[in-house]
Amino acid sequence: MKLFGPNTSNRRPKRSRAILALFPSDTRQCSGCGRELAASAFTRCQKNKDGLHSHCRECRSATKKAAYESRPAEFAAKHRKQTYGLEPAAFAAMVERQQNCCAICGEEMGESYNRHVDHDHETGAVRELLCSNCNRALGCAHDKPQLLRAMADYLERHKP
Repeated sequence: MKLFGPNTSNRRPKRSRAILALFPSDTRQCSGCGRELAASAFTRCQKNKDGLHSHCRECRSATKKAAYESRPAEFAAKHRKQTYGLEPAAFAAMVERQQNCCAICGEEMGESYNRHVDHDHETGAVRELLCSNCNRALGCAHDKPQLLRAMADYLERHKP
């Protein structure tokens, strides 16, 4: 008997990722809340044999919300890194360079939710930090300078 060689393996056989059809059921029990729910109440998961997560959408949402609320700064830093490629040190340098003020209106941005990373939607290049209102105004104008100029002209025309 050969213990080692080209035809033997010490690894476990690969687990099938196909949805388990041995016990067809439209319901399953949530590992979080213990309720018996329809399969549609669970998100898909390729790791599990039946193709569904063990916790229902409601329990997963509550878990994620609790994790976010306990460490919002960590989640914000992760979002900036994934979305804009901004490391925490680079973001802190931007805040310091702008003296924590909006690049458009110059208002103080505070410490958390009012800081928005402005970026070019075509190239993805990061521009500067904006307050919520200025970021929303640029977004509503679809980053079109001619539309923003037309808005300014309109306001000046109708100024009392």
